[in-house]
Amino acid sequence: VVDPLEISYDASAGDYTLSFKINSILVDASDPDTLRDDSTLDLVSTTDLSTFTSLSATPTVGATSDGRTTMSHTDSAGTKCFYRLDITPSTPSP
Repeated sequence: VVDPLEISYDASAGDYTLSFKINSILVDASDPDTLRDDSTLDLVSTTDLSTFTSLSATPTVGATSDGRTTMSHTDSAGTKCFYRLDITPSTPSP
């Protein structure tokens, strides 16, 4: 459903841009943190691979090509070393 997370760095701005592609059927541009199947997305970062902190930001929805929509988020460099995209599946109704 999700392609690998790509990371780029802008040295002049001191920002990392994280981007990933996801099946366009799941993307709701008006609420990009929640997929159409009610799963949620959360970008998290860590410096020690032990304690992860949510970036607490809504990803930007970009272009769609071949059924995949690009989503991205820009984060100031700081001391973060590692990023992860968490997807929490929706809880089915009984």
